Amino acid sequence: MNEINTSRRWESIDFTVYFRFTWWIAIIAIVVEIALRILGDKLGAGILYEQKELVAWVVRAVSFAVIGWRAVKAFGGGVMIGAISGSIAGFMIGLIISLYKFADGFAVWKLFNIFTETVSCIIVGAVISMIAVSIISKIKNK
Repeated sequence: MNEINTSRRWESIDFTVYFRFTWWIAIIAIVVEIALRILGDKLGAGILYEQKELVAWVVRAVSFAVIGWRAVKAFGGGVMIGAISGSIAGFMIGLIISLYKFADGFAVWKLFNIFTETVSCIIVGAVISMIAVSIISKIKNK
């Protein structure tokens, strides 16, 4: 009697592919965000000073959407590929920006900010990248 093996073989996810895929976009987003933060601090007035966090989240959202667009272009319309790519980019951006906030001095809230900003960037990165992948793949399939 022949046995049919219906169990799936476990395969590990190669995160280095996603890391290399998102590396330059994340670095560009980090440099732009830090430059806008420095510009807002140096000018001392205007929209960059009053709304630094809003401008930072716009830069992050655009970078996550670009990652979703590149995921569709490179890997097809897989939403989970966009989610993993957005999560990895969100981790890099959130961690580096939260560590950058230590540049102007130490405060206890900045220790908690390392965790909270990184996790919020991971979640937002995954969601925006998934939405971008689904919208772009639907437009592409029409």
